[in-house]
Amino acid sequence: MTTRGRGTCHSERCACKSSSAGRTIRAALNGLGAALAHLGDYEAAGAMLDRASAIEEETYGPLHPNLALTLHNHGALYLSVGHHERARPFLERALDIRERALGSSSARLLPSLTVLGLVLSYSREYDEAEAVLERAVTIAEAQGDAGRSSLADALTNLGVVYSQREDDEAALVRYRRALEVMEALHGPEHTELYNVVNNLGVTLENLGRLDEARAHYERAYELRARAVGDAHPSLGFALLGLGELELAAGDHDRAIERLERVLELWAKYPPRAHSLAKARFSLARARWNKGQRARATALARAASEDLAGDPGDALADEIAAWLAARAR
Repeated sequence: MTTRGRGTCHSERCACKSSSAGRTIRAALNGLGAALAHLGDYEAAGAMLDRASAIEEETYGPLHPNLALTLHNHGALYLSVGHHERARPFLERALDIRERALGSSSARLLPSLTVLGLVLSYSREYDEAEAVLERAVTIAEAQGDAGRSSLADALTNLGVVYSQREDDEAALVRYRRALEVMEALHGPEHTELYNVVNNLGVTLENLGRLDEARAHYERAYELRARAVGDAHPSLGFALLGLGELELAAGDHDRAIERLERVLELWAKYPPRAHSLAKARFSLARARWNKGQRARATALARAASEDLAGDPGDALADEIAAWLAARAR
């Protein structure tokens, strides 16, 4: 990624020659990037992090821990908009810098380990992901109370690994332990619970426990909406789960309403291809059941195209079989 701030803003280059001024600008850019990401403006957030990285590398050099923070934030940003392969080099470099500076068991490695483990899982490198996340669990547990937040993050991401391996019982154990840690740390109404509550909904749905799944999806939506309003892309995941439940219950009108809203929320910043394809395909099935066959077919084909670069995804086979059966 280009470092636009390095060559275009002479005032920043001069300011960076003073370490205190450089720190101030870096902190401001990181903070602004985080705020923009929170608001869902990921493109602008990435631009802020580009500039922060350029300033840090010029001020501190390529191996300073301050640079690792911005690299980590940039990787996490890419992950949040579904680009796990683009996230990976940022996260690996951040982890390498931190290990060189801090050793292999420092608590300051935990952010890099927990997010990198998730990226490896999305790349289907499950053994590597599990090893990275188990390492994070070990480091976090050694920190006692100070490591509880990182412990919850590592357990949540371990749950994702097991879920992607279709071991939903193992995933359920990790998610429940993560939720227990987070509720003890933040209370039951904190927005930080959103991801693990939503993931519990997915796992319970996979296990056929649909009433429990619905309760978790609704709770996840409420937790997140209170923090970011009702137009943030991250709300799409809970709404997708609710839409799938409506589809399974035969309430096709309600399913269409929810799933169309998911696609609206994801129009500018789509998530991982699997999630987007899942939303389109669920909406296709709901519209087919309402007799809207041309629209349904178009949605299913779009879902198939979403997964064209990921032929190992089992959802691609399911969509292809659905389309073939309806082309006869």
